[in-house]
Amino acid sequence: MGLLLLLVITVGCSEDLTSLRNFVLEEPAFCTYDSSRLPRGQWPAEYATITEAADALTPPLSLSGPDTGEDGIIYAAALGGYYLMKVQRSDGGFGYQYDLRTGTWADDDEIHRQCGSTFTQAMLAELTGRPEFSLSTEWALRWITPQVTQQADGSASLADLGGTALLLLSLTSHAQQTGDSSRDGLIDQLGLYLLRSIGEGGLFTRGGALQWGQALQALGRLHEITGDVRYLDAMESTGYWLYLHPERSYEATDEGYLMSLWVADPLLRLYAQRPLEWIPEYLFRLTDPIVASQHLPHNTGDLEKLGHYVCPEAGGGATWRTALRLEGVVDGYRLAVLRGDTERALTYRESTLFALYALQKLQLRAGDTRGAVDPVLVEGAWPQTPDGRTLRADVTHHTANTLLKAALYLELEGIERE
Repeated sequence: MGLLLLLVITVGCSEDLTSLRNFVLEEPAFCTYDSSRLPRGQWPAEYATITEAADALTPPLSLSGPDTGEDGIIYAAALGGYYLMKVQRSDGGFGYQYDLRTGTWADDDEIHRQCGSTFTQAMLAELTGRPEFSLSTEWALRWITPQVTQQADGSASLADLGGTALLLLSLTSHAQQTGDSSRDGLIDQLGLYLLRSIGEGGLFTRGGALQWGQALQALGRLHEITGDVRYLDAMESTGYWLYLHPERSYEATDEGYLMSLWVADPLLRLYAQRPLEWIPEYLFRLTDPIVASQHLPHNTGDLEKLGHYVCPEAGGGATWRTALRLEGVVDGYRLAVLRGDTERALTYRESTLFALYALQKLQLRAGDTRGAVDPVLVEGAWPQTPDGRTLRADVTHHTANTLLKAALYLELEGIERE
């Protein structure tokens, strides 16, 4: 259930499938995620605001209804958010690593991954309007923000450049959704830290290539919520530096897909404001190789791998890391459409549909929880591989984010806010 339909036109009788050349991926049926969907959070009627509920309750929030097994890309992403809600600890942080067959935890509170899960909940709240996702975000922020360090220059940071950037993604999305201005001062202080981390010519003076990409994405969100042109200028200078210096970033390594993951979104936003020609050149340079290296019917005989991007770091098989590559492809599709690049847009779209098929097939769903001792708990989570037993919060939050963007950017589905 929950899969893009794969239609078999002609398949030999052999049980040993050796070729997928005759498989055709059909267009997914358009779905609308609306107030009728289960599961949902049990929101107490006596609490009129997120703040009241966050003050009075302790996570995890109780849910009504299990996975119904229905189709839908956004539904699958929301299930990922509900998994995160189910594993949210009483202090507001998210349980990190879980062995589904033994029911044991190996928590790792690396702040970057906690911030990533918080951003997923904030994004789901912003898009669906469901208060339980806002409540989950609020609890997580109450746990994270006391760990912020005030700097002597009036700025503030969380752990490092990357942690600061990831926290800003959650804070800005949550503020936009709830209208809560109580953390505006903190947002400004964290934003100042990013601005003061940029040196001459747009080179970040802190962190490494991964954190530079995360900071660039945070600058885009800051500009969206504040309208402060300093953030737009910073996006242009730092993005242009990365474009000019591929040898100084992940682009020059086997992990080049990580640049596409982080910089495509903010540079797409920048291009809408300032249509600079180096932006499409840079983003297509990052993304074309990802699209060109995918398990598709013409080059694979393994149904399990079908739709996954070739991920050498995961042994080349079916893996959640397809989600890390897909996010940049989805942004690249939007840019190709904006540019009128029809051929590239069609290629990216087909690639996205196959990757969505693969990722939805990988998700743990009702009736297919692969030997979990607590099947209701793990519904909605993504393991790392089809036979993997370890569930990590960052795997689910990255994959849910990617599915949301794909469904909405390609207009495959819609959301009816409550």
